[in-house]
Amino acid sequence: METVICLITNNNYFETRYCIENLMSKTSLPFRLHIVDNNSSDVRLTNYLNKITKDISKGFLYKQNKQISLAECYNLLLTSAGENNCVLFPINCIVDNNWLEDLSTSLQMIKNVGCACLRPTNAKIEFSPVLKESLYAGEDVLENVMQTNEKVSTVLAFKPEILKVAGVFDVNLNAHGFELSEFCLRVRVNGYSNYYIRKQTVYKMPIKNEILFPKIVEENIVKFKETVNLMFKYKRFKK
Repeated sequence: METVICLITNNNYFETRYCIENLMSKTSLPFRLHIVDNNSSDVRLTNYLNKITKDISKGFLYKQNKQISLAECYNLLLTSAGENNCVLFPINCIVDNNWLEDLSTSLQMIKNVGCACLRPTNAKIEFSPVLKESLYAGEDVLENVMQTNEKVSTVLAFKPEILKVAGVFDVNLNAHGFELSEFCLRVRVNGYSNYYIRKQTVYKMPIKNEILFPKIVEENIVKFKETVNLMFKYKRFKK
């Protein structure tokens, strides 16, 4: 199954280009690159994205002339993912060789797979058992994987079938910076396993861009906790 790699950008020309060229150089599996340009004003970036999506077979660029929310960007990308495995790839992430191969392998081998993530360097983690699809599925290293914490902010992969159960991104979420975490939480409470794969880590570039990476402030932490409490109170586990 082919993979759709989804990115959202807003200016940050050099960082965006470095991110894309890094992931392309570290990937040998076939993939499509789908990008939302969320109202960038840098012509250099626009020209680069046009060229990249034309060079990559079936690449696609959504050019937004008016800024939309991160949740709306993610949902727009999901509409073009189709039945292919989907990877949400923040532009501040730098990956290592075989990152997509390892993610794709885990999506096939883990039972009740939800969101498979790349662990940020120096992240605090804990191990837990996760069942494989088969005793003969392959590497023993997948018998124990690392649990994700609530604040997910790196490369995230999943099978599109989970959207039928958990739904898409919450466009009404007022806790900016927790879009990925809220989505992963709904995936988890719907019975899927979310985890970091063991073989890979990801380096996060320090990018200051409030549109792409909202600052996590105390107010938003409180709002996220309120959202979670209401989710469980009214059992609204699908958007």
